[in-house]
Amino acid sequence: MSQVKFQKTYGISSEEGKSIIQTQEGNYVFAGYTNGFGVTESILLIKTNPLGDTLWSRAYNHSGFNFLVTRMKQTADDGFILTGNIIDTGSYIRHICLLKVDGNGNLQWSKRYYGTSQEESNSVQQTTDGGYILCGYTSSFGAGQRDACLIKTDATGTIQWQRTYGSIFNESGFYVEQTTDNGFILSGYVVDTGASPMDILLIKTDSNGNLIWNKKIGSIYDDNGISVQQEVGGYSIISTTQIYDITFVPSLYSKFDLVKVDKNGNLIWARRFGEFVLAVNDGCKFGRKTNDGGYVLTGTPTGCPCSSYLIKTDSNGVINWSKTYGMNGDWGANDIIQTIDNGYIMAGSTMVAGPNDIYLIKTDANGNSGCYQNNGSFYDSIIVLAETSPTILIGTSSFTETLLIPSTYSGCLTNTICTSVPASISEHFNPSSILLLSPNPTTSQLTIQTQDLKLKELHIYNVLGELVKQSSIPGHPSSCIIDVSDLKNGMYFIETTSETARLRSKFIKQ
Repeated sequence: MSQVKFQKTYGISSEEGKSIIQTQEGNYVFAGYTNGFGVTESILLIKTNPLGDTLWSRAYNHSGFNFLVTRMKQTADDGFILTGNIIDTGSYIRHICLLKVDGNGNLQWSKRYYGTSQEESNSVQQTTDGGYILCGYTSSFGAGQRDACLIKTDATGTIQWQRTYGSIFNESGFYVEQTTDNGFILSGYVVDTGASPMDILLIKTDSNGNLIWNKKIGSIYDDNGISVQQEVGGYSIISTTQIYDITFVPSLYSKFDLVKVDKNGNLIWARRFGEFVLAVNDGCKFGRKTNDGGYVLTGTPTGCPCSSYLIKTDSNGVINWSKTYGMNGDWGANDIIQTIDNGYIMAGSTMVAGPNDIYLIKTDANGNSGCYQNNGSFYDSIIVLAETSPTILIGTSSFTETLLIPSTYSGCLTNTICTSVPASISEHFNPSSILLLSPNPTTSQLTIQTQDLKLKELHIYNVLGELVKQSSIPGHPSSCIIDVSDLKNGMYFIETTSETARLRSKFIKQ
């Protein structure tokens, strides 16, 4: 079956995509952050159609705070729930935030949860009773320096119960899911002695957050359970692994593991993944189970010409295929989902068009996106991990809960890098190309390049959307040089047109 493929960027100033979902009607909604509204960072939420064309965008900003999102999910009323952190720009103290918006991105309510020190939320899910479950860490409550925590709220974000899980050292929660028995499964990390490495922490609770069992799973290196998913008969965990080897430069580098446990957390098998070049960082950011029973993983390696990867495995974690994407190490992936057409879509960030933009890559079922990709060179190997049940103390935290009243903004530019739409979806498709600007920033001249399009006109707008410069391009070349020395210092948006496409990008005049 033919499948939609594209690579697109979305931005205003400096952005990063953190979480993406596909709605039931096939559209995409992704969340991240932006510096494009005011002096602080804002949460950015964008909805597109199945071709990646923007339907609407919303930004949520709070004066005096950086507003950062970590995870977003669709809710039963076709709205969205977002969690993350609100950081005081004066004290840099970090607290937990939760935002509920409707299907058009309009803010319905937002909450802030905090103690006397640092807190962080890394995951959220709507529960079967219409409320929400959040997981992260707290340094304000619990048994040690930092404890993993769960917060259960009702449908309006009012706390129903809150629990901490920890020892005298450090624990943190990175992902939570409600299980079929209405309890919860949490993954993260634990450091249970001062000299030991970090290990995967897996906690199973009942519906009220009471501990049923817990497991510590790990190697001689640092392991962190960044996601967990319930399966038939057990759970699958994706973990990052920091390896230390003085025979390589750099001596500290990362690989990642896929771990399968039974319903009681007992280890069944584990596989490690990485590039064949050992001293390369292959930091995994997220992974999910696929419709065929296998798994898909994505992340951002360093030390190679590529800048993100997609790995597809079978149900035993054996690699089926792998792909890398990007130009000159220019983009990183943070999240991935399997799409309705059995392809995949990844969200992250890129610098291909100047300052960071959110980057989406939509692939077919074999990981093909249409441009700037290569076959990967990753290995998988069976590994032996240690498994114990450490002493975890359960406590009750006392977060203060307050309303947040953020400001809401709209506006975002989209740039198409490449796209492929089957005729059954669109009978009239004009391919476009990436618009490359250099130098960026610039003081006087700006070189505009495309892959294959003949440029006819250009328009330059300031950040208020006002047209400040326009001209026709003689001869319709695929590249040209323009003089922008007469523009004031600042950021500008440039739009060029050809016979078949319209391209947009941004640049900074210094």
